Amino acid sequence: MSGLVRAAAFRNVVAHAYEDLDLALVRTAAERGPADLRAFLAALGRATATG
Repeated sequence: MSGLVRAAAFRNVVAHAYEDLDLALVRTAAERGPADLRAFLAALGRATATG
């Protein structure tokens, strides 16, 4: 599962099942998520730069 797919799934848990949040999972997502987003943006930039 890609990082962005995991991020979307995590967002759904936060939005709809916040009573059951695992704070360790929240921390892991906060630490790793930005790297996934940066990688996606870099790939998007390369794809749009090459036409």
